[in-house]
Amino acid sequence: MSLIWRSIFNVEGADGEATLLDSAESIFAAWCKGKCHPNGVELPVLSSASGGKPIIVGDIEFTLRLVQDEGVRIFRGTCFEDRQGERVKTTFTAIDPVSDLPTAWIDLERWSDEPYGQQWLPVAPGFVSELISRNWTCLNKASRFRSAPFELRGADRGVKLGKHLIRDTRTVPVVVVTPTNVESNQGNLQPAVKRGQNILKRVLGIASVMVLDADAALSLKEYLDENVGPNFHTVGGSVRTYWPGLKLGDRPIRHRFQGYQTVTAASTDGGSLLVAPQIIKGSTEQSPPEFWSKVARPLLDSHEGQDAEELLEEIIQLETELEKSREDARALKVEHEEILDDLMYTQEIAEDENAGLRKVNEQLRAQIRTVGSEFDPDLAIDGPWGLRPPESCADLLALLHRLETVQFPQDLWKPTRELDSQDGRGVYAKQAWAALLAMEHYAQRQGSTGFNGDFQAFCKEFGDIAISPSKVIMRESETTSASKQMRADRTFHVAGNEVFMESHIRIGGGKPPAPRLYFFDDTKGETAKVHIGYFGEHLQTKSTN
Repeated sequence: MSLIWRSIFNVEGADGEATLLDSAESIFAAWCKGKCHPNGVELPVLSSASGGKPIIVGDIEFTLRLVQDEGVRIFRGTCFEDRQGERVKTTFTAIDPVSDLPTAWIDLERWSDEPYGQQWLPVAPGFVSELISRNWTCLNKASRFRSAPFELRGADRGVKLGKHLIRDTRTVPVVVVTPTNVESNQGNLQPAVKRGQNILKRVLGIASVMVLDADAALSLKEYLDENVGPNFHTVGGSVRTYWPGLKLGDRPIRHRFQGYQTVTAASTDGGSLLVAPQIIKGSTEQSPPEFWSKVARPLLDSHEGQDAEELLEEIIQLETELEKSREDARALKVEHEEILDDLMYTQEIAEDENAGLRKVNEQLRAQIRTVGSEFDPDLAIDGPWGLRPPESCADLLALLHRLETVQFPQDLWKPTRELDSQDGRGVYAKQAWAALLAMEHYAQRQGSTGFNGDFQAFCKEFGDIAISPSKVIMRESETTSASKQMRADRTFHVAGNEVFMESHIRIGGGKPPAPRLYFFDDTKGETAKVHIGYFGEHLQTKSTN
């Protein structure tokens, strides 16, 4: 199954007289009963006394095991649900080594009948909240988890948070939620707390959620401005995720910022659907607790007896087959990339040949317009929005002021002007102008007509006001992205930040200069615009190096 959610934390102290291992079985069993009661199914007594044998109730299968040995106690419970169209497995492991703090470890795994359908974003299992809300201290190194958002009020709390954010020992993301100016003026922090709760329900046990009042947000901004750099603020109803490793010289764009209008959109569930996915994905890359592989797992296996040995042999065999499958997959990937390269080369040759035919076609159409304009002047202008299509890149630059949601800074025009020295300047200008107009339509429709995809998806769905989707490349190759020089060539300034632009439009055919138009899609971000970073001859790649 595919791992989709993981939480690991230590539990310090005791809830009254009960430790984590004293309560783990009862907490998990109560959660399992809640799974069955809504379906009208009476759950039998769940206990680790079953020795890990499956307990099947309807479409749900439970297992509970408790193993004790000198110096360690382990509880492990699983819940496997066969739902309509999917299978979901929840695994809860509690480990109590005498020599260290007890550890709680929760995994969610899933299979789907439609793996490429609508993505499913999980919420934290209910018993995680039960664990964290007990009178224990739940920690992931320097970060403490709570079942409700932290509410920070006052300038001193903002400074204290800033010191925590830049701490080297911080290992979990911190989500900062702020009130709007109206909420701050009314002294009402509750709407921001509600937004924080919506986010926390999905990242509980993975990330900390902090709700700041206006004074705390301002002091945090000032602290980060001084100790990290500008543009790391979170104010005015916005939400920001601060990843571990925040330090002087870091890039603001790495720490995802969501403006108030984006966060409060009905489709975002109070911002949780924007903030949580990246955090949850990162949680699945955590390694299991070190104590698990060295002590706990062998101990569980040893208590399984002969069945465990047979299972281990089966695992080894499956791992061998898996490695062979991976080798076959790598070989197929290489073959696929070679075929794809051949297809792209053939396509560029065809487009290069078609460019000549299009040029002849444009000349004929121009002659028709010239003749027609003698009888009807309106026939002389057939471009979009009643504009004559540009005949050169200089003409193209002169039309940019008519675009409202596409930004192309003047200090980046030099490579564009240099294209006018090429024979294909007219073709380049017209194709680039068509792409810019398509981006203008795309940015204006983003989110307002039910469309919420990227620019390539827009071109596929709105062909009458777009360009060919095959012209749109959303990602660079791994080789290009990994190259320091080629990455630097594709890094441009956007709204005061440096942005690595992978998305680009192929202009003209495959022959040099083979122009490319690089852009950064921020229509869902703070600026709500498409930013052009470069339009000029083909940038360096591995094949041109």
